[in-house]
Order: sequence, then structure tokens, then C-alpha cells
Amino acid sequence: MKNKAPKEVMSGSDIKIPNQMGRPTKYCDEFVDEILERLSFGESLKKVCTSEHLPSSRTVWTWMRVHPEFLHRYEKAKEEACEAMAEELNDIAEDDSRDTQRSRLMIDTRKWYLSKIKAKKYGEKLDTTVTHKFSALADDELEARIKELENQTPE
Repeated sequence: MKNKAPKEVMSGSDIKIPNQMGRPTKYCDEFVDEILERLSFGESLKKVCTSEHLPSSRTVWTWMRVHPEFLHRYEKAKEEACEAMAEELNDIAEDDSRDTQRSRLMIDTRKWYLSKIKAKKYGEKLDTTVTHKFSALADDELEARIKELENQTPE
């Protein structure tokens, strides 16, 4: 199969103008604002970039590497998306028009995602309180216990 050259169109003044092909790749505030707004409301980058008038996700990833201010704004939009997702949990739970199993899956998936991405805020809280007090042992008892533990063979 041969590669076809882009079709050319003759303008009124006989100047050849190639048909515009492909998606935009030039960094543009208009595209950036739309992408970041949609991301902040919880849309995935993959879904946002399916819009024909926007650049591909590959281009957006390139922008993140080349434009640090865009990367910073992208990270902020993703944080906002987590908050939107957290708020959405109640809407899903209260929507009795949905299938119960499907709603449970949607809620569990979002809860899992939030617990990994924003673990400090939405992750499980682990109790790391230490209740053993070594100060109750005399120094020679502590040294004996340390030697005992060092001489144990791993199972």
C-alpha cells in the first residue's frame, strides 16, 4: 500500500494550500484551560483527549515534560478531581435508579483509587502506638534480650 500525499486544494488565486490533517500539537492556553478544567471535574486524560479538537494524550504528556507550569497545573487539576470523586460517592450511593451491584462496584473502585492516590486523607488510618516500654528493664536485662534476639535463627 502506497502512502498518499495530502490532497491539495486550489484557492481562488491558484495558491496551493494543503488540507489540514491531524490533531493540534502546539501548546495553546485555550487547549490547556479546557483540558485542565475537564480533568478537574474527574474526566480521565484519555477521555478528554478523544475530543477531535484537542491534542492527543501523547502530546499532552510531552507538554508536561516541556512546560513545568503546565505540569504544576495538571497536578492541581488531578487533586481537584480527587475531591470531585469523593463528593460523587454520596451521589452514587443515593441514586436508587442504579443497579445496586453496579453502584457498589463504582463506590468501591473510587474508594480504592482515593485511598491510593490520596492515602493521607482517604487511606486507612493505622494505629502505630507503641505500648511496650523498654525503660522498665534494667540495662543488663536489655543487653541479654538483645543477644538472645541476635542469636535466633530465622525460620
